[in-house]
Amino acid sequence: MKIVIITILFSWVQYIGSDLVECPLNHFKLKGMESCHPWLDCGDLDDITVIKRLGTGAVKDVFLVDWKGFLLALSIPVNLTFLEDFMAGVNVLKLFSSSKHIVQFLGYCNRTNTLLTEYHAKGNAVDFLSKTSPYNVMRGLEFCHQYALILNHLHNGPAGRRVFCDSNNLDKLLSQLLVTSDEKLILNDVDALPEVINGSGVKCGKQQLHGTFVAPEQLWNRNEPFSDNLMPSYNEKTDIWKAATVCGHFLNKASDGVWVRYRLYEFHSKCKNYEPLLRPTAEELVIEYSKVADEYTNHSDL
Repeated sequence: MKIVIITILFSWVQYIGSDLVECPLNHFKLKGMESCHPWLDCGDLDDITVIKRLGTGAVKDVFLVDWKGFLLALSIPVNLTFLEDFMAGVNVLKLFSSSKHIVQFLGYCNRTNTLLTEYHAKGNAVDFLSKTSPYNVMRGLEFCHQYALILNHLHNGPAGRRVFCDSNNLDKLLSQLLVTSDEKLILNDVDALPEVINGSGVKCGKQQLHGTFVAPEQLWNRNEPFSDNLMPSYNEKTDIWKAATVCGHFLNKASDGVWVRYRLYEFHSKCKNYEPLLRPTAEELVIEYSKVADEYTNHSDL
């Protein structure tokens, strides 16, 4: 038991110590670069060649581009109606620019409203998982752990307590996660990360939410037409409610995940507590998934 606990604590210390990339403020570094480079600006657009469109979302168009032999993602607003939302995402990306859990911010041109971020060829988690054959349970647990690290960084990171709002169904949430070359999960879309300030809650948009994936406090429970003014606010514990389903999805694709799903059943039930205060924290998610991975590794008869 002592060995397991020490291993868990060591993993946690490693996480805390490796939370930031090595570049100084307002710089970035891509794989293949020998040194850090200042953020790109309008003057660098002349060196960029558009290769193809990667996709279109509610707020922005995304293109694959070449910059001096490096592949980047270039984003522009779908139209000026969404410029405020687009700029909110740009500003949050800058706040998280030193994080290994958020897509790397590479630069911005305010003249053309052009955002440049790191490109990840494996795509988002929806596409990656649909193309991946059933994997072993340790891979599933690693995805759970990586997602918990993202949530912990959003809830306790340099940008305050942020709520992952762009996540009203499982596929939508997974589409916001990119898979890196070494198959780690990072958050890509930060357009909807409202901050919980001084205990005040947030609301994820002004539309009525539905379904069992969102937390119960996000649902309209009055016997009258929906009103955003009357809808109560909530906090980051909505992310914990969803996290149990997200991790369950990762584990369900594992070919040998029965014991781990059983082992996490009680913990995930706590994540689904109707009382938000009684749900675990994101930090506790990180620790629990590490603990279960250690238990599984140290008991070959599982």
